[in-house]
Amino acid sequence: MKTECYVNFGEWGGPYRTVKAESVKETECYKAPLAHYGPKLQTHYMVKIGGEFGNRWRRVYCACYGNSGTTYVVIDGVDTVVDIYKS
Repeated sequence: MKTECYVNFGEWGGPYRTVKAESVKETECYKAPLAHYGPKLQTHYMVKIGGEFGNRWRRVYCACYGNSGTTYVVIDGVDTVVDIYKS
């Protein structure tokens, strides 16, 4: 199964920029929360964006309040939304 990740840069109202991550890997999630709700839940994904954003692996987090969540990575202290697709 192939996994792809797209990182979405921009502020509310635009303009936006979408960049495809170089690599995506699945790891063990060592701090699984009991309630599964909160602003910074670790997922088992890590992404390497590359280019001007540095050549390092970044943990993907999820902000979850209710029945859905938003996945993001932290880049220079800014929460940046990511979309992960499996095909």
